[in-house]
Amino acid sequence: MDRSHFLLERLKLLTLLVVELLEVLDLGFQWRVLTHGRLVLGNPAVVLTTEKRQLAGELLALPHRIGQEAAAERADLRLLALCFILGVTSWTGLCRLLRGETLKLRELEYVEYRVAPRNGSTGRVATSDAQIRLAKLNQNFGHVGLRYAQFLGTYHSTIAADMAALASQVEVETGASQEERYWVATISCLLLGARYANHVGYKVFDEVALKEFLYTVLAEMRSHRKEQTVDLDQSLNVSAILNRFFNDVKKNGSWLVTSRIHVGVGKPAKTGPAAVNVNFPSDLSRLNGVDVQVGIANSLLRISSSALGKWCKANEINKVNLIDALAKQVSLTNLKNARMGAGTVAAGTNEHIFEIDLQTSKDLDFVSDMV
Repeated sequence: MDRSHFLLERLKLLTLLVVELLEVLDLGFQWRVLTHGRLVLGNPAVVLTTEKRQLAGELLALPHRIGQEAAAERADLRLLALCFILGVTSWTGLCRLLRGETLKLRELEYVEYRVAPRNGSTGRVATSDAQIRLAKLNQNFGHVGLRYAQFLGTYHSTIAADMAALASQVEVETGASQEERYWVATISCLLLGARYANHVGYKVFDEVALKEFLYTVLAEMRSHRKEQTVDLDQSLNVSAILNRFFNDVKKNGSWLVTSRIHVGVGKPAKTGPAAVNVNFPSDLSRLNGVDVQVGIANSLLRISSSALGKWCKANEINKVNLIDALAKQVSLTNLKNARMGAGTVAAGTNEHIFEIDLQTSKDLDFVSDMV
């Protein structure tokens, strides 16, 4: 029993004692108190005085009023606790909303337009001036791109010659090798685009600074390419990398072992020694694509170029260096338009494939243990 309930019970008892006292003072009257709080006279012929009736009514109503006040106080405490809980737990949603709006506004594109203040103005831009500038911006939106496109379309016959001359100049200045031709093409396109943009009249590019920056980036890329976690000139390291790759392929469920790899034109025979039978996995429904295929009879191994590239990127290995080192150590053939799993129901679409002859690749003898 809590304290408030205890006090209410004591107040009710006090009220009953006061009523008994009234009975003693007003001789001949017999009273009784009903459970619902009314006073009933035992003798209907006798009437209480107004003061006694009013006093008895107030005394009986006192516990009810105290109970109402206590309930109101408890309701206020519950409301306060609810407000506290909401304040502690619901601020995260508001913070997420504010952060999202802040990031959205940060990514929006803005245009800074300097306007000279009018004579006597406080430095604020007048509404009419702002509307005029906005109208001009909307009217000229995309105008630079349009003029640039018109320039390229007009002088398209000389663009190819300019591009070839600039690419040759970049190759000489950077000493680029054949395998760096994509980097040379990118640098040449950026430099020639900046030159054309300045020629059109929008002189916003510093061609000298741009060339220095691109050449610096090229030197950093060359340095990064040479920095390898292992020495790929050693065949043992190359074999270790391929071993890791093959194990990851087997874990991924994209390792296929067949009786032979079909290398001829057209479909292979369904029966006989030329047929392609699947040795692993026993259940092709568990095959998650084909990234590596091993042919036992003709000792060939095929690797998907795209799968190897993704794996090298995830493991921070330079794919170009790995293929170059592999080509020096094994019999490697580039197939630009071949299929992994050819001759089986698991055959995919045409793609770039690396094919290795295992008979002449002694450093890959571990493959026989994996089949």
